[in-house]
Amino acid sequence: MDGKPLVPLRIKQAYTARELDKADLSNIMGVAMSTISRWEQGRENPSQQDIYRLSDILDFPIHFFYKPMPVKICADSPLFICTNIGY
Repeated sequence: MDGKPLVPLRIKQAYTARELDKADLSNIMGVAMSTISRWEQGRENPSQQDIYRLSDILDFPIHFFYKPMPVKICADSPLFICTNIGY
Protein backbone atom coordinates (compact mmCIF):
# COMPACT_ATOMS: atom_id res chain seq x y z
CA MET A 1 0.00 0.00 0.00
CA ASP A 2 1.86 3.04 -1.33
CA GLY A 3 5.17 1.49 -0.24
CA LYS A 4 4.22 1.47 3.43
CA PRO A 5 5.08 -1.73 5.31
CA LEU A 6 2.35 -3.79 6.90
CA VAL A 7 2.31 -3.36 10.71
CA PRO A 8 2.21 -6.98 11.98
CA LEU A 9 0.73 -6.15 15.39
CA ARG A 10 -2.34 -4.70 13.67
CA ILE A 11 -3.41 -8.22 12.66
CA LYS A 12 -3.69 -9.39 16.27
CA GLN A 13 -5.24 -6.09 17.28
CA ALA A 14 -7.93 -6.52 14.62
CA TYR A 15 -8.92 -10.11 15.37
CA THR A 16 -8.86 -9.47 19.11
CA ALA A 17 -11.14 -6.45 18.64
CA ARG A 18 -13.59 -8.76 16.86
CA GLU A 19 -13.42 -11.20 19.81
CA LEU A 20 -11.69 -13.85 17.74
CA ASP A 21 -8.55 -15.75 18.51
CA LYS A 22 -5.81 -16.99 16.21
CA ALA A 23 -7.53 -20.38 15.76
CA ASP A 24 -10.80 -18.70 14.75
CA LEU A 25 -9.06 -16.49 12.20
CA SER A 26 -7.03 -19.35 10.74
CA ASN A 27 -10.20 -21.45 10.34
CA ILE A 28 -12.14 -18.61 8.71
CA MET A 29 -9.27 -17.79 6.34
CA GLY A 30 -8.38 -21.42 5.64
CA VAL A 31 -4.72 -21.00 6.59
CA ALA A 32 -2.64 -22.64 9.30
CA MET A 33 -2.35 -20.98 12.71
CA SER A 34 1.41 -20.94 12.17
CA THR A 35 0.83 -18.74 9.10
CA ILE A 36 -1.14 -16.24 11.19
CA SER A 37 1.68 -16.34 13.80
CA ARG A 38 4.32 -15.58 11.16
CA TRP A 39 2.24 -12.65 9.91
CA GLU A 40 1.82 -11.29 13.46
CA GLN A 41 5.52 -11.60 14.16
CA GLY A 42 6.52 -9.96 10.89
CA ARG A 43 8.43 -13.06 9.79
CA GLU A 44 6.23 -13.40 6.71
CA ASN A 45 4.01 -10.93 4.91
CA PRO A 46 0.48 -11.88 3.91
CA SER A 47 -0.22 -11.71 0.21
CA GLN A 48 -2.19 -8.76 -1.11
CA GLN A 49 -5.17 -11.11 -1.47
CA ASP A 50 -4.81 -12.18 2.18
CA ILE A 51 -4.68 -8.55 3.29
CA TYR A 52 -7.93 -7.89 1.41
CA ARG A 53 -9.45 -10.98 3.06
CA LEU A 54 -8.28 -9.84 6.52
CA SER A 55 -9.87 -6.47 5.87
CA ASP A 56 -13.13 -8.05 4.76
CA ILE A 57 -13.34 -10.76 7.44
CA LEU A 58 -12.34 -8.50 10.34
CA ASP A 59 -14.22 -5.47 9.01
CA PHE A 60 -11.27 -3.10 9.21
CA PRO A 61 -10.18 -0.83 6.35
CA ILE A 62 -7.04 -1.96 4.56
CA HIS A 63 -5.14 1.15 5.65
CA PHE A 64 -5.63 0.06 9.30
CA PHE A 65 -3.08 -2.73 8.77
CA TYR A 66 -0.50 -0.18 7.60
CA LYS A 67 -1.10 2.45 10.27
CA PRO A 68 1.88 2.77 12.63
CA MET A 69 1.34 1.78 16.24
CA PRO A 70 1.33 4.69 18.70
CA VAL A 71 4.58 5.27 20.53
CA LYS A 72 4.34 4.76 24.26
CA ILE A 73 6.49 7.10 26.32
CA CYS A 74 7.53 5.60 29.64
CA ALA A 75 8.78 7.20 32.84
CA ASP A 76 12.27 5.77 32.29
CA SER A 77 12.46 7.17 28.77
CA PRO A 78 14.58 10.26 28.11
CA LEU A 79 11.49 11.64 26.34
CA PHE A 80 9.29 11.40 29.43
CA ILE A 81 6.98 14.39 29.68
CA CYS A 82 5.04 15.04 32.84
CA THR A 83 1.59 16.52 32.35
CA ASN A 84 -1.12 17.58 34.79
CA ILE A 85 1.42 18.27 37.52
CA GLY A 86 -1.24 19.75 39.76
CA TYR A 87 0.79 22.31 41.72
